[in-house]
Amino acid sequence: MQFSFNGKNCLIVGASSGIGLEIAKEFRNLNANMFIASANKAKLQASYETLSLIENQGHLFQLPVDISDSEGIKSLVNQAALAMGSIDILVNCAGVSISKTMDKLTVNDWDSVLNINLKAAYLLATQVAQTMVNSGIEHGKIINISSIAGKVGEYGNGPYSISKAGINSLTQVLAKELGSHGICVTAVSPGFTDTQLLRDALSSRAPLEGKTPTEYIEELKSTVALKRFAEPKEIAYAVLFLCSRYANYISGTTLTIDGGKSLT
Repeated sequence: MQFSFNGKNCLIVGASSGIGLEIAKEFRNLNANMFIASANKAKLQASYETLSLIENQGHLFQLPVDISDSEGIKSLVNQAALAMGSIDILVNCAGVSISKTMDKLTVNDWDSVLNINLKAAYLLATQVAQTMVNSGIEHGKIINISSIAGKVGEYGNGPYSISKAGINSLTQVLAKELGSHGICVTAVSPGFTDTQLLRDALSSRAPLEGKTPTEYIEELKSTVALKRFAEPKEIAYAVLFLCSRYANYISGTTLTIDGGKSLT
């Protein structure tokens, strides 16, 4: 089984670090044309420079964008489609979290997480899907990055957990509604993945559990069947498969990649 994305046009949102950057690296290695976007201009530029060093036959574009703004999303999709000619693949990887129990949350806390993690994913998916239909794309792929938190809920991480449960449902609804256009919509649900975002979140949450960050991280590793966190590239490999021709009959599903965490 060999992957090739020659001539494929990919829009990756949330590509400035962690899982999103690793996904972008893998697509870059496989000669895809890519348009990367993130709210953090400095990190996005650093990612762009890193990706530019990878030998590739495809084109690379970037745009800093605030995806909590619906007009920003509209502009992003239009610019990506214009720059690449069309969009074959969308990877929704942007995400934020706030470590507070529900009784301590403010409405602004709630909105800041749900607007980026769920509302933006909905707007991106529907607008990219429309460009796919208008361009006559065959086998369009939309991949949403979810989380096992969307299945079980996490203490002190309510808005994030709820947003990811929404992503799982959004994936199913879009798969049903877009299937007649040949567009496959799937989600990847990682468990604990060794990114700076996770480590920052766990460091903030550790005091709620009465532990130091190191103690909390080691305790969480012990709850995983494989006794470790995932590497970002292990999530990226699953995304590559779902975007490949080998997954043209997979739609509406959420693929859990958690090292057996769900079994413990």
